[in-house]
Amino acid sequence: MAMHEQGRERMLEILTTAGLLSREQTQFIRSREAPQRAKILRAKGGDIRYKSIHRSFISFIDVIESLQIPCTLPGRKILTAEVMMEAIARHLNLPFVKIDPLKLDSDVVTRIISKP
Repeated sequence: MAMHEQGRERMLEILTTAGLLSREQTQFIRSREAPQRAKILRAKGGDIRYKSIHRSFISFIDVIESLQIPCTLPGRKILTAEVMMEAIARHLNLPFVKIDPLKLDSDVVTRIISKP
């Protein structure tokens, strides 16, 4: 099994253990990953910013979120990237911090992080 496949499987395992996905949902995600990734790329294809985007730039989290999987958490309709990342951070004993883009200093960000 390739390293990136192990990472995806580990992520699915964490989300299942956290109670966010059922075994059936993980099978559905596995079966739909490639076509969903292609669908996301096609949807972004009309946007000039994504003309040369590589399929690896579409994260596994993006793929799962785009599948609109029902969420088991009260008050949430679908499994979002935020919910998934929070569960993964909790599993890894890391703090989860949601960055408010309105509070970022755009000058600092553009100097530190490249456009791609």
